[in-house]
Amino acid sequence: MANDRLPQEHDGPERSNAALAADASLLRAVVDNLPDYIYVKDTQSRFVLNNRAHLRVLGAQSQEEVAGKTDYDIFPAELAHLYAADEREVLRTGEALSEREERAVDPEGEEQWLLTTKTPLRGADGRVVGLVGISRNITARKRVEEALKLRDAALQEAHQELERVLDTMGDGVMVLDANHRLVRANRRMCELLQYAEAELLGKGPEFWTHPDHLTISGDELAKRRHGERTTYETKCLRRDGSSFPALATGVAIFDEGGAYQGAVGCVADITSLKHAEGQLRETMAELARSNAELEQFACVASHDLQEPLRKMASFAELLAKRYQGQLDEKADRFIDYITDGAARMRELIQGLLAYSRVGTKGQELAPVALGECFEQALANLETALEDCQAVVTCDPLPTVNADPLQMTQLFQNLLGNALKFRGEETPRIHTSAERRGASHRLCVADNGIGIEPEFAERIFILYQRLHTRQEYPGTGLGLALCRKIVERHGGRIWVESGSGTGATFVLTIPVLESAEPAGDAGGPAADSEKRPDPTCFRQKGEVS
Repeated sequence: MANDRLPQEHDGPERSNAALAADASLLRAVVDNLPDYIYVKDTQSRFVLNNRAHLRVLGAQSQEEVAGKTDYDIFPAELAHLYAADEREVLRTGEALSEREERAVDPEGEEQWLLTTKTPLRGADGRVVGLVGISRNITARKRVEEALKLRDAALQEAHQELERVLDTMGDGVMVLDANHRLVRANRRMCELLQYAEAELLGKGPEFWTHPDHLTISGDELAKRRHGERTTYETKCLRRDGSSFPALATGVAIFDEGGAYQGAVGCVADITSLKHAEGQLRETMAELARSNAELEQFACVASHDLQEPLRKMASFAELLAKRYQGQLDEKADRFIDYITDGAARMRELIQGLLAYSRVGTKGQELAPVALGECFEQALANLETALEDCQAVVTCDPLPTVNADPLQMTQLFQNLLGNALKFRGEETPRIHTSAERRGASHRLCVADNGIGIEPEFAERIFILYQRLHTRQEYPGTGLGLALCRKIVERHGGRIWVESGSGTGATFVLTIPVLESAEPAGDAGGPAADSEKRPDPTCFRQKGEVS
């Protein structure tokens, strides 16, 4: 039996070597197939063994290409110096360096980040004979971390910017959670309520809302839960017990699933506005009183003043008829002064009476074809037009909400003004109209003497004249009356002119809401069957 066992004992070392070789081959295969970079170095930091992943990152095809080389032979000096310093410390102390983040460069020069562990390699006698390094490529993770850092920095900067914006706003801003408890208040909100933000956190509207307005506040918050944007007046309480009127605006906050998360509210102190409203009410009351007094004065002017004026004028005319030419030249001149003064006084009273009644005695505004008003104004001026051989043209005019009598008076005053202030040439007056947004723009242009730009506003003031009565007759009320009529109709009027270049009076009238967007002409060309030509002319007393 002993002989039978000899061959088996003799074959043992061979089988043991084969097993070791197989184990080494298996170990090498495992190491080569690991994604981490695995390498072995001697005490001089020269490469002894590198797995396949590490060879690739070093740009080598085989072990022979890097065997015996150091990091200085492969990496930039700056990196090689850092690697060598770490390895000297591991070899000197015999202690491992665990999970150190290192910067590296791949063969294409791209920056890489590694998580490296370097462990001393000991021989059978326990002495350090080298080191084993394992590095994991964490470049992707580092890039994600850097991206997250940048995002966090951007978010932080945006948050700080938002905080700066909120704290510089002139109105108070508060953020409420789903239970309508305060989670954020800007600086102005704290100033308005006289609390620090920390004192307001967790508080609800009942803390800062006047008891008389709690019901309103609750109703508005309920509306926000349904997504409504709310704006309402309320009254807020300060720390000292005083209150102030506020205009509150709020909008709900919902998450991606549509669940209510809270609301953002803006609170403006409207104390000055309320004060202004009170002053406005007082002013309106005073204006109403003044208008009533003006209307009363108009009645007095219409009856009590005009009666003695008629008597004075009648006796002046009688005096002129009976004694004109029978007395001396001075007496005749005095009689003329009396007669002329009475006539002028009558004109002034009648003009003032018309001016005072624009807003109080006018007809109710209704759809009016301005072309018909224009035609009536032409008819009223027929004699004056014939005397000066004037040529009047007009584009189609729109239908607007207006007082027909006042519109006729407006056109009559503007046309009469153009006739009065005419130059040497035959008077030519053209009226045009175009729609501009929510208003019609009407222009009455003439070729008269024009107006210096510095007097463009003065001519619309009561009794403001640019010429003497000897040069051009009138009371100085006509254009002031035009402005009042236009303003009563919701528009405005101005003049565009220069000395000797004619004048263009421009006025705006709101568009009639029910009117068609285009073709809304109710003027001389409003009836296409009656007037196929959209331009009307009046020349030498004729209308075509």
